[in-house]
Amino acid sequence: MRLTAPALALAWEIWRKNRAGNFALLAGIPACLLLALPFALWMPSWRDDTGYDEGLWTALLFPLVASLIWVFGIFAHTEGDAKRGFSGIPGRLFSLPVRTSFLVGCLMLYGVACVIAVYLAWVGVVFWPLGISMPVRWPLLVLATGMVCFQAVVWVLASFPWIRMVTIAAGAFGLIAAFAVPYADHPPVWASERAFTVVLLAALPLAYLGAVCGVNAERRGGWQAWAWLRPVLRKIADALPRWRGPFASLRVHTAHRAEI
Repeated sequence: MRLTAPALALAWEIWRKNRAGNFALLAGIPACLLLALPFALWMPSWRDDTGYDEGLWTALLFPLVASLIWVFGIFAHTEGDAKRGFSGIPGRLFSLPVRTSFLVGCLMLYGVACVIAVYLAWVGVVFWPLGISMPVRWPLLVLATGMVCFQAVVWVLASFPWIRMVTIAAGAFGLIAAFAVPYADHPPVWASERAFTVVLLAALPLAYLGAVCGVNAERRGGWQAWAWLRPVLRKIADALPRWRGPFASLRVHTAHRAEI
């Protein structure tokens, strides 16, 4: 995607809006190395990475996850809303002279690039100097797919906050489960890393297309819930049997009662 003035303006807006947290993130990664290095030198047992549930790896896991959550949050690029808690893409961005596909693609590209850069920074700046081997290929694929799907859910379901909340929670558990796929012992074929790779790669374009459709709907005033069902119900109602004869007038009804 070629960088244009709207794309650069969007990147600057995201940076400016979250610059305090971004500076903290940039400073926090090398700071974690400086804090952990004495423990790695004085306590060699902490460098034992044979188990992922103890030692130095566990101590560094929390800031790593916190930094990734921060990146997910800023590239959802939402704003507060009194009725819906937090909205989708801010409405002012719809005034930019760009198509919805460009706007969505630009935000997704920025999000994927930054979440990959943050993970690689943790691996290269913190874990490898401490002698802790970290996987790269699989986490990057999971994080990239997770970012795109998260952005799509946030933007598409902006008019349905409760559904969005449940979907995000389910997606978080799915993301954690996806990270554990390579470490499963003798998984079935459908749960193997190769099968999940195909699923994740297929989810990328689907999430992008879904986000474009959803943001297009929000750009036109929001989803009209069940609007597609109204003409169907109208046709069903017209097909049902009903009384089609004319009703008797009041004069005829009064005369009939007089005869009785």
